[in-house]
Amino acid sequence: MMQAMPIIQETEQTILTSEEIRLFASLGYQAAIEGYASIAMNIFEGLRVLLGDQVWICIGISLAHIYANCPKAAASFLQNHGLRIFPEDPQLKLFLSLSFMLQKLPTKANSILDKLNIQGMLNEQDELLKNKIQEKVSEMNVKSRFPKPAVFE
Repeated sequence: MMQAMPIIQETEQTILTSEEIRLFASLGYQAAIEGYASIAMNIFEGLRVLLGDQVWICIGISLAHIYANCPKAAASFLQNHGLRIFPEDPQLKLFLSLSFMLQKLPTKANSILDKLNIQGMLNEQDELLKNKIQEKVSEMNVKSRFPKPAVFE
């Protein structure tokens, strides 16, 4: 679930070069994946202080929550911060649906996925993630309609 490296515009106000920013972003994603959520959060929060709010930073913060097994915190961050600043961003919506799926809230996840299907604004990598989420949500829906008899648990 690794994200593509962000596109960075260097300005006179940027303390770091675009290469250094990419390095920190990469370290943040890797820290999240390896289970070092607090380190990942610190990296992405630091980048947010330096660069301001950006979609890829919001995704990094939500991934840190997800990999820390806190999908509810990821959803909360995306709803209360990321999507308030970037309300139409399809990637943030995709990661919100992922966090709902991980919370076992298939109806909420599916609602977002249905809208993303109509919009068709995802890149190839995100389209693959969307398909995986839809697969899992479909499995959840089937299991909820046909629960296992207690004898088999």
